[in-house]
Amino acid sequence: MPALIGARGAAALLLSGACVLAVAVPAAADLNDRPPQTKPSGPSDEIGSQVSFTYRSSAKSGKPMAPAGGNWSPPACWFEPKYNPKDFEKELASHNYGGGSAGTDIHNEYFEETDGKYHQGDKGSWYKLVKNPNTSYEEYGSRCRTLRLYEWVGPADPPPPGSPVITPEILAGLAYNHTKLPTPPVKLSPDPGRLKVNLPTKVAFEGGLDRVSVTASIDAMGVDLAATTVATPKQLRLEAGTEFADPQTCTYDLVKSGGTYTVDSGDSGCLLTYRKSSGNGTYDLNASITWDVTWNPTAGPDGAPVHDDLPDGETENDIPVTVKEIQSVNR
Repeated sequence: MPALIGARGAAALLLSGACVLAVAVPAAADLNDRPPQTKPSGPSDEIGSQVSFTYRSSAKSGKPMAPAGGNWSPPACWFEPKYNPKDFEKELASHNYGGGSAGTDIHNEYFEETDGKYHQGDKGSWYKLVKNPNTSYEEYGSRCRTLRLYEWVGPADPPPPGSPVITPEILAGLAYNHTKLPTPPVKLSPDPGRLKVNLPTKVAFEGGLDRVSVTASIDAMGVDLAATTVATPKQLRLEAGTEFADPQTCTYDLVKSGGTYTVDSGDSGCLLTYRKSSGNGTYDLNASITWDVTWNPTAGPDGAPVHDDLPDGETENDIPVTVKEIQSVNR
């Protein structure tokens, strides 16, 4: 990263903290956090993201949802409403250290821009740039370095073009990024340690899978927004983990039954069949579930999905399987 990026980009990278987003509580950030290879120093101010999250899942645990195809990334940064004009003036003053510091440069920039009034008496609020804690500093710098640390937003003053001011779309991306999904609850028959050469392998679920939803919301400075992503399991894919299987992959559509989603491969016409023993080792059978992901601009999972532009989600698990020859007895 260059030593100087300019008053806007450098100051944003130096003063913008990595917020810690938390479930159902406001997040926190450290003003003194620095780009990579520099540790935080000095006291911290609690001025981080005000986005909170609500999880809904019947599963006891889960893994972060990965986008199917891997070509999607969450918002790297966004602007949130943070200060009224008087509090904004105090915030700038508290970091005006003099001597050409980044804080002084920012103070002078906004003082001159507003003639020292900071929009006193105007309707609106000052928005602060927030870094996604799940985004690396390199990506943050690449995608957000041209943005200023603060922007004034009001009825008569829309944000500058290209400024990612918090919206339901951004909240939906954050909710997607915070979704955790259960491991595929597959049950093999025969058991994984007792598979046989030339004997078809059946699969079912140990219990059913339910949909998982996450709501991301913000209620600050008169801005009250929410978005909920809903992940619904739709397909199971098995990969044998070896070329010595026929077929090597099978895909099953999940069926909704009793409020949950299940699979039963018995009548599917596709059953993994190993043609060679795993010897003294094992094959890694891969089970992956594709989840259909939608979102709606409400605080609940049952809102009408007005958008469907998020990628499918995926969760997977490797299952070591032992395959043996069927022993025959000659009399």
